[in-house]
Amino acid sequence: MEKQGEETARELVDIRDRFAQAEMTGDAEFFEFLLADDAVIMAPGPPALEGKAACMEFIRGVLLDVNREFERYISLTSAEVRLNGDWAFDRGTFSQRLVRRDDRSELREDGKYFWLYVRTAGSWKLARIVGNYDWRDEEEHKG
Repeated sequence: MEKQGEETARELVDIRDRFAQAEMTGDAEFFEFLLADDAVIMAPGPPALEGKAACMEFIRGVLLDVNREFERYISLTSAEVRLNGDWAFDRGTFSQRLVRRDDRSELREDGKYFWLYVRTAGSWKLARIVGNYDWRDEEEHKG
C-alpha cells in the first residue's frame, strides 16, 4: 500500500476506535464533528435518517437512553477497508455487551456495519452509516 494509503488507513482505524469510545461514553460531540452534512444513517428499525441534523437527533437520543440504562462495552472489527480518492469504506462487525445499571444483568448484541467516508477539506467524514444485528436465538441473546 502506498504511503498516503497507509496514512489514510491509520486515520480510519483511529476514527473507528474513537467511534466505539464515543458510543460507550455518550460523547455526542464526537459524532457532531465526524458526520458529513449530508450524512445518512440506516439503523435497524427506524426509517433512514437523512441529513446531519436528523442523524444527530437520533444519535443523541440513543446515547442518552442507552447509556442511562446500561454500561456499554463495544468492539468494532473491520473486515475490509477500501480507499478510492476522496472516498473510502469500512465494512466489519460489532459486538456490544450491555450491563444494566440497576440489576447488573447483561445483554449481548452482535452485528455488521458498513461505513462510507468522504474526505472534505482534508478530513474524513462519515457520509453513510449502515448497521444491522445478526440473527440470534432470543435465549442466547440474554446474558
